[in-house]
Amino acid sequence: MALDYVKLDPDLRLRIYEIAGIYASRFSIPEPKVLLTTREVLDMPRNMTEGARTSAYKYLGLSYNKQNLIFINVRKISNDKDLENTIVHE
Repeated sequence: MALDYVKLDPDLRLRIYEIAGIYASRFSIPEPKVLLTTREVLDMPRNMTEGARTSAYKYLGLSYNKQNLIFINVRKISNDKDLENTIVHE
């Protein structure tokens, strides 16, 4: 299934959460809170997303290590392989 820059629907959101959970358990780390839109990043408290709030839209993904948060910019990802690689990287 190619994503082709589609809107974020509940099925895609669930799939991203599942992939993040699978890799978190594989790497023996706590499951991160996943943010999928720039609005979610801006809605988080400033101290949690410090450093890359307004520039988050530029990247495929960002990790906020101290807060156990990751941001996946779904709008920039065009296929399943890129999505999975971005989740693993973050």
